[in-house]
Amino acid sequence: MEPRGKEAHQDIGSIETAKVGERKAGIELIQAHLNRFGYLEGGSYTPDELDPETVSAISKYQEFQGLSVTGEFDEATRSQMAAPRCALPDLNHGIEFTLVCAWPNWSLTYAFDRGSTDTFGEFLAVRNAFRTWAAAVPLTFSEVDDSQNPHILVGWRPSNDPDYDMVGDTIAHADFPPGCFWVTNTLPKPVHFDETETLWSIGAVAGAMDVETVALHEIGHIIGLAHSDPGTVMFSHIADGTTKRALTTDDIDGAKALYPSQRNWRYCAKCQGLFWAGSGDSVCPAGGEHSKTGSGNYSLRHNAPLIMQWQSNWRYCSKCKGLWWGGSGSSVCPDGGQHTKTGSGNYSLLHNAPTAPGQQRNWRYCAKCQGLWWDGSGSSVCPAGGQHTKTGSGNYSLIHRLQ
Repeated sequence: MEPRGKEAHQDIGSIETAKVGERKAGIELIQAHLNRFGYLEGGSYTPDELDPETVSAISKYQEFQGLSVTGEFDEATRSQMAAPRCALPDLNHGIEFTLVCAWPNWSLTYAFDRGSTDTFGEFLAVRNAFRTWAAAVPLTFSEVDDSQNPHILVGWRPSNDPDYDMVGDTIAHADFPPGCFWVTNTLPKPVHFDETETLWSIGAVAGAMDVETVALHEIGHIIGLAHSDPGTVMFSHIADGTTKRALTTDDIDGAKALYPSQRNWRYCAKCQGLFWAGSGDSVCPAGGEHSKTGSGNYSLRHNAPLIMQWQSNWRYCSKCKGLWWGGSGSSVCPDGGQHTKTGSGNYSLLHNAPTAPGQQRNWRYCAKCQGLWWDGSGSSVCPAGGQHTKTGSGNYSLIHRLQ
């Protein structure tokens, strides 16, 4: 099969190699490519000449793409520029992106509007890509109808997509989260695939692009990641006829930096409290140790910047392994005395937020012991005596998964 975009890719692929200072027809296409992807400022160079500004831009391109840095338009650089790639830029006006914004809401919704005429199963492939990212970071991605105001809208578009051009050597585009947007500052955020010039497949098919591979890359942008090193999912170029459906350590580390969290928090059916099952012996106010029987796995936002709707200053008690709020009054620990925050990071809980998929609501603050407990079933046990109280408490939501 021949990719429908091959003609556009050959615009640069057919240009002669050029050395520093040379003037040749077609170099302006190279300059336009460098400008489009953030390496070269418009109006700063001499058209059709490998002038100092263009040489500097080519050198940046070669370094970013993992090529030998020569400053020349050599065969390796020509081949790389002609290869299929994501439409978002690599650099921001010559400087690498340093994205510091993430979604404030960790429960995101997505919808499909238009599919591809090239293959069957394209929607399932995108769903699989969302699941891969959800397994790496404490984000939940839930599919909704496109009439339900999704955070993300997925679909196949013509190359000259009105929101972001994909004509030529680009195959898809997405956008960054609100607050560091590149395409649009409104919702829904796009994940758009080029339906005009790119041939799509499920799996590795010569001359075609694997939907899940490309979707995995574009969703990385959606959660806040910029382009990264060769070999990673977030590398800007994506080869046709191949698959890359597993995140690398670099991809995962970048995502975790945006969404810092700690897993292995559990619900105790004996006392209705939340405790960490990751180390040592816990102490339950109902007697003995906490029990995680029947509990899912909760992920708590950990040592993250303060943002709206999240209440910080929740702490881990190394004595009882429970979670308590360090913001007011005297706490009561089931292990005796007060809770201790020695060795604890700063946890943030989603507070008085709307119901969202992937979250469990009805967690409460107890003003008697300062602990967190679930008001959803049974009788609770408070270390300060009797049952926990929700008087004065807001409604807390936790990211919740079965495993």
